[in-house]
Amino acid sequence: MDTPEEFRDIPGYEGYYQVSNHGRVKALARYVPERAHGRWQSQDGHGFTKFWRERIMHTSPRANKYLRVQLSRDAKKGDHSVHHLVLITFVGPRPERQQACHNDGDRQNNRLANLRWDTPRNNHADKKQHG
Repeated sequence: MDTPEEFRDIPGYEGYYQVSNHGRVKALARYVPERAHGRWQSQDGHGFTKFWRERIMHTSPRANKYLRVQLSRDAKKGDHSVHHLVLITFVGPRPERQQACHNDGDRQNNRLANLRWDTPRNNHADKKQHG
């Protein structure tokens, strides 16, 4: 039986984005100053605001087939691997000299039950095992 989906705040993006144990990323509902996006500015110098509804983010595969998502905060954008976001959020920071590993070899299966931090040697052994 599958575990119920649970969303948690992504460290560093609290109040902006959450990731679930099923590997889905969502943007939280919030007001965003339009001035930060190069749009209109009111006569008194304050930026107008736009309301963004809560929504599941679109992910896209990189050339290496790992899913990525673009997150932004304070007008700074960055690409993040979904499997890293799941592990950082639910397990904790990446231990030194460890990598994110997919237990089944499927780079697009980013469920928490399929992910772990492990050594590069064990990750390479997984790659051989899964072809």
